Amino acid sequence: MRSKFVGILMLLALLGGVAQGQDSLNVKKVGELPLTDCQCLAVHDNYAYLACGDSGLVIADISDPEHPIIVGELNPPLRICNLCVSGNYIYASDEQDYLYIIDVSNPENPMLVGSLNIHFIICVTVSGNYAYVGSAFEFIIVDISNPLQPQIIGSDWGDIITEIAISGNYAYAAFNYAQSVYIYDVADPITPHLSTHYNVGGPSWDVLLSGDIAFTANNYGAIQVEVISNPANPTNLGMFYSYSPKKLAISDNYLFTTAHDSGFKVFRVDNLLAIGVVGYFNTPGIAKDVAVQGDYVYVADQSDFSIYDWSDVVGVLKPPPNPSPSTFTFPPPHPNPFNPTTTLSFELRVASFVTLEIFDINGRVVGAPNVGGGGSAGARCAPLQDTWYDAGTHTIPFDGSNLPSGIYFARLTAGEYSSVQKLVLMK
Repeated sequence: MRSKFVGILMLLALLGGVAQGQDSLNVKKVGELPLTDCQCLAVHDNYAYLACGDSGLVIADISDPEHPIIVGELNPPLRICNLCVSGNYIYASDEQDYLYIIDVSNPENPMLVGSLNIHFIICVTVSGNYAYVGSAFEFIIVDISNPLQPQIIGSDWGDIITEIAISGNYAYAAFNYAQSVYIYDVADPITPHLSTHYNVGGPSWDVLLSGDIAFTANNYGAIQVEVISNPANPTNLGMFYSYSPKKLAISDNYLFTTAHDSGFKVFRVDNLLAIGVVGYFNTPGIAKDVAVQGDYVYVADQSDFSIYDWSDVVGVLKPPPNPSPSTFTFPPPHPNPFNPTTTLSFELRVASFVTLEIFDINGRVVGAPNVGGGGSAGARCAPLQDTWYDAGTHTIPFDGSNLPSGIYFARLTAGEYSSVQKLVLMK
């Protein structure tokens, strides 16, 4: 299993090798609506349901993706921060104290039909006759068999739950502050109880399930991969890097992630040992949420609601290869394994700004050699950021005295290109 773990971490090389100077790859924008402050969305059949700040709930007809039109709004508006669709109802959380149930059987005239006071509510997910709610303090189960009269029937301890996913008799809750995913046994919705949890190496924002795999986005720019075929004993496969992922969506073998002010990215995930970017689009503002249906990606952005055709991605059988740039080479460190020092070297064909970072096996930046412009070396410290180097060969001693034995990764970035090397510290 450790070999798989290491293989997944080496995806840093694949992702770092994609040039991001262009605004898109295999994705094109086809439609938009001038909505601002869109925080989240859900897509079902021919409609997109958007939570747009002070404008509240906005419903758009997306049957023609190139010409979406607004067909309904909820008045008076509710300031919604999270929502999901089930049947003819939207279940939404506000920014503080209420779960709202909205009848959207007539999209042109949505109606608030039920509400429930839940202090510090954050998120809601629906499965069957139950709504699973995450708050700042609790994991809560609500009976919604009668949407007009929702009732809390069960709860357990929780701590800043940002998202919940359901599979069978288990609920997977992303704990932001605890930097973990907690797994609840919900076979008896009246008495849910914590089964186990797994750490995700940073504050978690979203958890998404696909068969026996759970993907979790954390605040440190990584997406963790967990095998959950046995929910009582999940198995970690490692993580891969994506810029500031907060919301996830999946369609068949493709995972979609928001990327903050860089729009969204598309990863091919059918081979967990060869995950890589196969598409992306840099949206105009900050991407807050993403959904996918058929050939189209729907993005709630602070600047607009936009629709993208990603059908060209499907023809990409594997991630774009790591380029063979003429700008630099980054050979393996020597010696390797090492104790406690080794030497990193790189060759620049032309002068360039260089960034060098060292990651541990959980994807956390643990430091880098302290290197001034021109290649002077010192003790290990914070990552080297955008330091100017002349053309030529440069060597950098790395001291792992303050680190435990284990596997680390050095990522060197020069211009648009990156390369990763594995380091093995054996004390």
